[in-house]
Amino acid sequence: METEAGRGAGVERLSDGAEEARATDGEERTLEWKVHPFGERRGTGLAVLAGITAFSVGAGLWGGAWFWTLFSFAVLFLSLESFYFPTRYVLSEEKLVVIKRFSRAERAWTVFRRAEVDRRGVTLSPFAKRSFLEAYRAIRLVFRGGNREEVLALLRERLREDVEWTESEAVRNEKGR
Repeated sequence: METEAGRGAGVERLSDGAEEARATDGEERTLEWKVHPFGERRGTGLAVLAGITAFSVGAGLWGGAWFWTLFSFAVLFLSLESFYFPTRYVLSEEKLVVIKRFSRAERAWTVFRRAEVDRRGVTLSPFAKRSFLEAYRAIRLVFRGGNREEVLALLRERLREDVEWTESEAVRNEKGR
């Protein structure tokens, strides 16, 4: 591990790009990492961008004004903010913070009632059972490189004991191999 200059004392960059920060007293442990799906899957991102552009031009032609082209492009592009721009995750002692280009979410660990783990990440929900509101209230953590086990261990440590943990079928099948 090498310490990254300019990030403050106690922040170390791990080999997979994740960062782990430790307080000087050794009691508090904060895990940080950054995910940028567009950087990892550029071809998919460019194909989606071409589709957004084509749809936006069609909306402008149908609406009869360039305003609709620009408006539809902005709405569709920004709805995919977490794909096209980096997302930074900070798991501190008292809360979880998700920082995106145009938004920021902070939740105390006590808010979460359910955790659903899949191959790419974990969804933390404030609802005990599935709800249509999950799309708006749940927080999605995307794993990066080899930090899956470290993130899950920290989550199990920080989340309340009564949080229900579920795994996707793909994860269960991988364990069965």
